Amino acid sequence: MAHAGVGDLIKFLQSNRFSPLLRAFVRDEKGATTIEYGLIVALIAVTLIVTIAAIGEQLRDDVFGKVVSMMQSVISG
Repeated sequence: MAHAGVGDLIKFLQSNRFSPLLRAFVRDEKGATTIEYGLIVALIAVTLIVTIAAIGEQLRDDVFGKVVSMMQSVISG
């Protein structure tokens, strides 16, 4: 049963109806440009996440550590 689907796909790919679609897709650079922009956005997002994670740890250790120690000194008198 699964082989019939593959056979139909191969027939469609070899048909004259698919050939103009394939040529149009290869000539159209919008898809490639969209993928390139998507990769750039993904790279920027990963860079931001890593940077924010590193800064977040530093903020937690430095700023919030100082705030906690100041609050503990106020509470203990």
